Amino acid sequence: MMTMSVLRVSRKWVPIFLASFSALVAASSIEVPAAWATEVKGERQSSRPGVGAMAWYPSLTPFYADKEKKRSNLTGAQRSAALNNCPNGYLCIAAGEGDGRHTVYELYYCPQRALSDFIDAGAVVNNQTWDAWVVLERKDGSQIGGPIAPWNKIVPVNWRPVWYIDPC
Repeated sequence: MMTMSVLRVSRKWVPIFLASFSALVAASSIEVPAAWATEVKGERQSSRPGVGAMAWYPSLTPFYADKEKKRSNLTGAQRSAALNNCPNGYLCIAAGEGDGRHTVYELYYCPQRALSDFIDAGAVVNNQTWDAWVVLERKDGSQIGGPIAPWNKIVPVNWRPVWYIDPC
């Protein structure tokens, strides 16, 4: 007799459980309004065996597409070629994408840039033609290391502590 009453009580709660579970699933699939959204790292399947599927996309703001270039998904050899051929008057910066690929920016204008997803090792080539020294800064605005002179040489950079770059 005890078993029968337990089964009745259990069956009585099944519709409530299913309704609650459905509400939970529905709530988890609701999209966040665009104003609340934050930048999410993209996923990209790598064509290279043994390389993880997660990748990130280094970006900076502001970016002036009229005179500046961004090249993404570069191999190591393409990254080196882009840095070694940084155009006169430009600052070239490279950052990894997390899957063995790289992004290289050719920056022309001088305003301070905020960096996003510049993680770990990268490089800077200051090939600006005037006396423009590049400064890397922490989140609090303090300078990291010394300024990078305009001498058209590849300078290795650890991007992890860098939040801002002052090109000129």
